[in-house]
Amino acid sequence: MKYARLPSFGMILTVSLALISGRATAQDRQDFASTKSLRLIPFPKEVRLLDGQFALDPSLVLEAPAEQMETLARQLNDELRRAGLTPVKTRAMESATPSFRLAALSGPHALTVQVRQDNPEAYGLEVRHQEIVCRAPQPVGLCYGLQTLCQLIRANRLGNALPCLQIHDWPSLRWRCFQDDMTR
Repeated sequence: MKYARLPSFGMILTVSLALISGRATAQDRQDFASTKSLRLIPFPKEVRLLDGQFALDPSLVLEAPAEQMETLARQLNDELRRAGLTPVKTRAMESATPSFRLAALSGPHALTVQVRQDNPEAYGLEVRHQEIVCRAPQPVGLCYGLQTLCQLIRANRLGNALPCLQIHDWPSLRWRCFQDDMTR
């Protein structure tokens, strides 16, 4: 009878630490070949990888509605500091729909991101070559979009750049959680 060899504790610990640290090895980071290689929890409903990268330059400006600016900027800057990157500057923006934009250059807001209107927690996030844009039907959706952006910075960075991609997400359930039982 053949038995499958179980991975050693050292192997499990090494893989776990690589995932937890948020910094993948060069082998893990070879131009995200598929969306399955992205580290996002919970994984978004729709993800499409695009060509190119967005550079996390030191001169980035976060443009967002004045009402959400403080919360969004604080969370984003905390994540950038944790990653050893320069915090962003802020600028209030006027928009008919809740949205934010992160870019080095100011310019017209290309808020062409499509988003579901039937769920207030839905959001559309696009990482483009020159900017990152997020749009939502309600302000709470912007918070979820920013959380996804923070996960991209923490666990999916390619040096000081993010892969270009489109994400559309919304919750399947109103109340949700994640539990990891390590004792079994």
